Amino acid sequence: MKTSLLAVVFAGVFLPHVVVAAALAPGFQQLYSFTAGDGGNPLPTLTFSNGVLFGTTQSGGAGGNGTLFSFDPATGVETVLHVFNGMDGNRPAAPVVVSGGALYGTTASGGTDNLGTAFKLDLVTGALTTLHSFHGSDGAGPGSALLFHSGAFYGTTHAGGATNTGTFYKMNPRTGDVTVIHSFGNPDGRQPSGDLVYVAGAFYGAATYGGQAQHGMIFKVDAATGVESVAYTLGVSSPTATDGFYPLVGLTHAEGGLIGSTTSGGDFGLGTMFKIALPSGTTTVLHSFAGGQDQFPAAGLVSLGSRVYGVTPGNFTNSNGTVFQLARADGSEKLLHAFGSESYYSPTCLVAAGSVLYGATTYGGANGNGTIFKLTP
Repeated sequence: MKTSLLAVVFAGVFLPHVVVAAALAPGFQQLYSFTAGDGGNPLPTLTFSNGVLFGTTQSGGAGGNGTLFSFDPATGVETVLHVFNGMDGNRPAAPVVVSGGALYGTTASGGTDNLGTAFKLDLVTGALTTLHSFHGSDGAGPGSALLFHSGAFYGTTHAGGATNTGTFYKMNPRTGDVTVIHSFGNPDGRQPSGDLVYVAGAFYGAATYGGQAQHGMIFKVDAATGVESVAYTLGVSSPTATDGFYPLVGLTHAEGGLIGSTTSGGDFGLGTMFKIALPSGTTTVLHSFAGGQDQFPAAGLVSLGSRVYGVTPGNFTNSNGTVFQLARADGSEKLLHAFGSESYYSPTCLVAAGSVLYGATTYGGANGNGTIFKLTP
């Protein structure tokens, strides 16, 4: 009788690597250190499904093109599900999604034109299928997680399209056929970054550049018509840009609005967390990052209870990065963990599993190739 890869993954007997979790600070545990052979530099966000974490690494594996892995936080077992070979993808740069017994995701490069791919990995057979290779006209460098809606996947690319500044596309999950719904370009944004959210008949996302002040903007795509519009332009009050500018990640849907972050601007020029009320579009700055370890929030935010959690990388202060907590009501901040030599630089979004947060660091750990960690706020 054939054993499914899904069962093998959950049994933890396929290419296992086990470490003992060690508490480094109250509420913080480093769960796993990558070895390079099983993957290195786990940049994308982890995905939690049925008690298991799934993710990708940007490097490592036999050819150094990155890997697709699972991790069981209960046992500490990391399982290599696929090693990318370049033609089927290189440098995964977005979270994977679990749908119908399979993992779906994208790579930033690789494929027939080396402009990125969309893939599917069957958790029963272990087979990876390249659904689509991007060609430039339909986008290049996909960087957002695939968002499933009404039988199709939606996503963005960082480049390609009519002006080579990115696309918003729709993909058939069965055939891999891609339809470009919108090609970005001034003034409606350039280089979309981070993941999409779907709210009340529309997709929302962030573009790092473009908009009225060229400081980035929040865009909206009507799901029925495909029409793209500017939901909010950041940094119009340049040079102070109190609402922030240059968003690098996507948005979080919470309390009837959208919560996002910027890497610059604000009261101290070190980034902000903001909220856009829907449908009014009224924008409120919830927090201005002030410096030291509290700066440059280059990661997505995750909402858990009445608070929002995020990660900042180390920058200019010899810091290795932090995990912070912000109250949604008033933006008050609490530092939960400062990374040390055990792991550092984590520009990824945390993932919530019940009352626990999981994340990955790009570097550090026992082998210098990155880690997986757990944080209980």
